[in-house]
Amino acid sequence: MSVQGDRFKAIADAIRAKKGTSDLIKASDFATEIASIEAGGETLGGEYNIEQIVDGDNCELVITTAGQPENKLAQLVDRSIAGEITAEDLAGATVIGSYAFYGCQYLNSVDLSGINYINVNAFYNCTNLKNVEFEDNTYIDDRAFMNSGLSGTVTVPYYPYITQTNKSLGDSVFEGCTKITKLIINSGSISMNNRCFYGCTNLSEVEFGESCTTSKIGARHFMNCSSLKTITLPLTVTGLYESCFANSGIETINLHEGLTSVSGNVFSGCSKLTNISLPSTLTNISNYMFYNCSSLQNINIPDSVTSIGSYAFNGCSSLISVTIGSGVTSLGTNAFYGCSNLPTITIPESVTKIGNSAFYICSNLTNIIIPSGVTSIEAGAFYGCSKLTEMTILATTPPTLGNKNAISTATTTIYIPAGTLSAYQTATNWSNFASKFVEMEA
Repeated sequence: MSVQGDRFKAIADAIRAKKGTSDLIKASDFATEIASIEAGGETLGGEYNIEQIVDGDNCELVITTAGQPENKLAQLVDRSIAGEITAEDLAGATVIGSYAFYGCQYLNSVDLSGINYINVNAFYNCTNLKNVEFEDNTYIDDRAFMNSGLSGTVTVPYYPYITQTNKSLGDSVFEGCTKITKLIINSGSISMNNRCFYGCTNLSEVEFGESCTTSKIGARHFMNCSSLKTITLPLTVTGLYESCFANSGIETINLHEGLTSVSGNVFSGCSKLTNISLPSTLTNISNYMFYNCSSLQNINIPDSVTSIGSYAFNGCSSLISVTIGSGVTSLGTNAFYGCSNLPTITIPESVTKIGNSAFYICSNLTNIIIPSGVTSIEAGAFYGCSKLTEMTILATTPPTLGNKNAISTATTTIYIPAGTLSAYQTATNWSNFASKFVEMEA
């Protein structure tokens, strides 16, 4: 393929200036010389198979990267490319090579019609690149537009040839593009990898087309998107990966039926999240899922959920209502740590374990009933619950108690089943509360 020659003439001129000569550059020497030019504060190298170079006003260079298809646009070393690159400039090209326009800070517009593969770091750090036109059937590889100046609305292309290792969007494709305000993802089985839109701080709207069939939202995908207040996910999404919305501006979101897997930290640090609907297909509340969601007020955990992970609601200081479904068997370490406005909570019969510091410093909790199926209350579970003056324990066999700090020092009365006083008064760590037990009527 051919690349418009004036861009390479600048490279040739730079080589001549460096050597202090006006001679034509031999094709056999060009690869060595191109690797020695410093641009943007760093030396860019690479092994090239130079087929032809002709100097002059009609300069045209035919160049391919060694070992790669001949239609691959090789690395451009000149970082002074300014203005726009048109479809005519890239006539005949189907691939943009790795680092091709890396750091071209004066480039502001690119028409990629006809391009079906944009390689890694192709437009990385093109800080003034505001507009780009994609064509469907385009694969965008890792960091292709990372930290670029793309602004306004970006329409994500559809690449239909999805395999396990070849996704529509690579990692960090638009990471750090702080001027993007809207994404349109129109169609197809878009598979979006990790950190695709990480740190797009002005992104406020994401529109999925009706025919978009993406199945997952990758790790840290919308993390630190502080202007993103709400999003409606495609019904085909079955998994949310680690931290995909962490520290974003999400205020409300409905997770649809069919969503089954949610990894850790998904909404961690979403301090503006006030309302969320969980589907009946969800199987777990993952670790740190709502960590420090300080505006979250209500949560209804469906019966399909079997566990509440560690730190799941840690720091949810505005939480006033929690409904735990009948399928939950364990409450993880620090699960409700610091939920200082939670006045009451019903633990279902299905629960067998209350983890370390699960309700630590739930300072507004006034009453708790421990169901008969609980066999373990771990260290610090109710420590610091300064208003928890009464507890009711329904187990006839005293649950294992992690330490004496598992029960609040404010607790003055612990109701236990009739006929179990002796067992509780002599059980390990329960003996510290011998004077506080009151047997209930049979």
